[in-house]
Amino acid sequence: MNPIANRLESNLAAPSTAVLRYSAMELLAVPVMLLYAAFGVAPKSVELPILYALILSTILYAAPFVIFYGIILMSYNRRTWLLWGSVLAAVVVGYSSGGMANLWPTLTVWSMFLFGGVIAGRMNLSYFEQNRIYLAAAVAVAIFFTAWQLPHWPEMMKVTTQWYEMALQESASLIKLLGKTEQDVAEAKQIYAQIVRLLPAISILSVLVQFSVSYMMFLIHISRRRIEPLRLEPFRNWKIPFAVAPLVLVAMLGHFFGNDMITLVADNILMVLSVYYCLTGLALIEYLFNRYKMSWLVRTLFYVALVLSFTVGYIATVLIGFIDSFADWRGKNNDPVVENGAA
Repeated sequence: MNPIANRLESNLAAPSTAVLRYSAMELLAVPVMLLYAAFGVAPKSVELPILYALILSTILYAAPFVIFYGIILMSYNRRTWLLWGSVLAAVVVGYSSGGMANLWPTLTVWSMFLFGGVIAGRMNLSYFEQNRIYLAAAVAVAIFFTAWQLPHWPEMMKVTTQWYEMALQESASLIKLLGKTEQDVAEAKQIYAQIVRLLPAISILSVLVQFSVSYMMFLIHISRRRIEPLRLEPFRNWKIPFAVAPLVLVAMLGHFFGNDMITLVADNILMVLSVYYCLTGLALIEYLFNRYKMSWLVRTLFYVALVLSFTVGYIATVLIGFIDSFADWRGKNNDPVVENGAA
């Protein structure tokens, strides 16, 4: 499930209690947090030239990577005053820029950054297994991101649907010119309607990608500061814990037997989980390729065929990953485990 190690080596040196110099990412995170608080949390009515708007949107998309990374580092390095001071300053800036209308977005988005980063940093200090660390932090990120975006999703889905229908009406002549029939258009509408229903899941996956990349960069950073570096698990060893399976079953029951709202929620949960199970399935496939020493040509042909199979290949890979979460076809790693500071 997680793009990180399942276990830590037992002979790692404990984090030094000496005061370490502030890293560039810790210092860079502070102004980025203030910038994101001012412009990235709530929509602004200020009109900017197209070029400046594109530059600002690019910066705002990259900002969460820096913020997550910086907060995880601050928490891991015990920068208590810097951490709480920068987050409090960001909350004040966010509230000042939007007033009461910006209070809920400000509280939820900075809770997302703070809880996700602090959980990841502190649990690493306590030597928890990496799959537990990633799962706990990712769940916190997803919960607070959902609380932030939940009021906006219905309107976003409505506007997106209206835009698509308007685009179809305006391009009716072009559709006929391309030889598309009414049945083709109806099938395209159905596919697009399903995509619109999954917009919340797509949004959640987007922020989870930002957190995951930041966390991987953090692990790489701290591995260079230890006598024995942290061993990042190869991709072929990634997997989802079996503890997630009950959530899948509940979501499936909601999909088949729930009302419209429950079905919508269940579908989005299944979409998010399916991506992680797909990664697990691909990791298992890569494990088998490595175990049986398949050539690069065989691997290339397989992945090309998998991509060309589209939905069928995706669903098959997801099912393989789901079954592997309890079948454990790769077996258990015999590496020693260090957890909660005890070998």
